[in-house]
Amino acid sequence: MNILLHEDKTHKDAWLKLVLAIPMILVLGGGLQFLANNNVEDALAMFGLVVLFVIVFSIIVPRRYLIFDDKVKIQFIRPFSFSIPFDTIKKVEVAGKSSIGLNFPSSLSSSHAVGILRKKRLAVYITPDNRELFMETLEKAMSNWQKEKDRSYGKTA
Repeated sequence: MNILLHEDKTHKDAWLKLVLAIPMILVLGGGLQFLANNNVEDALAMFGLVVLFVIVFSIIVPRRYLIFDDKVKIQFIRPFSFSIPFDTIKKVEVAGKSSIGLNFPSSLSSSHAVGILRKKRLAVYITPDNRELFMETLEKAMSNWQKEKDRSYGKTA
């Protein structure tokens, strides 16, 4: 039905911003060096690369995490998003220090990390601002979804 049950912003920290800014600063510095040497063509290419970095980083860093009555949606810059249907979720847990799967962090802090383990698919790791409330709401929504699914299945059988 796509009823929005919960919306959480992403947890942001200075470390991720710094990690993402370093390549842009280096390329920008190179562009300024080319400009200082009157190599305008290469300078413009470097500045274009900085613009490309900004576009790519704005697309890959999540903006919000949404819990609907049948899925979790990771919202990037519009129109980009990634949905995780409840029927593919095996378990939701606090993420550990290292994680193998699809990482959509907005922070490098593991104190906000949530792991969504999926059936026969890669796990998804996110960093909602309020981890405890997000996990509690997601588990409750998944439980309600399962009860509704069982009730619907029971009526048709």
